[in-house]
Amino acid sequence: MASDNKFLLYVGGRQKHKNFKGALKLLSGQYASELQLNFKVVGGGEFTDEEVSLMKDLNIKDRVMHMGHVSNIELNKLYNNAYAFIYPSYYEGFGIPPLEAMSASCPVICSNLSSIPEIVGDAGLMFNPDTPLEAEKYLKRLSEKKFRAEMIEKGINRASGFSWVKTGLETVNLYKEMLRC
Repeated sequence: MASDNKFLLYVGGRQKHKNFKGALKLLSGQYASELQLNFKVVGGGEFTDEEVSLMKDLNIKDRVMHMGHVSNIELNKLYNNAYAFIYPSYYEGFGIPPLEAMSASCPVICSNLSSIPEIVGDAGLMFNPDTPLEAEKYLKRLSEKKFRAEMIEKGINRASGFSWVKTGLETVNLYKEMLRC
């Protein structure tokens, strides 16, 4: 593996709707190469033969590292140290990993589909998951200190609007309102 100081982070399963191939294609792009970005993958089980084959075809296998399952403390450290979190999913019911990334001061590059735009708001750098190399412009922009700092601040602010306590209270209030009907 090349230098370990800059890496993109991917967290979660790698089923077809998660579009892991899109993340690999982004890593194979010009800017990821120029920035000497590696790729750390957390969870999702071992790489499949098809994934390994794609990594070889894209000439990025030596820049991809599977971290397996990690503790919450280690995951937070990965978010804290990542160049960016990549989330190219076609469909999500909600999308916890982008919120985790934003709350850990990690810029989020994500799909513009499903519930993801609603979750990340203007704190996410969104792209069409069918054209992952479209997200290369974000890799380059994140190398600009001012822009990076702005995106991190937006992410922290956005993530602060979500909490389990708030969700629980809103759910209880919804049930109370429905019981009044």
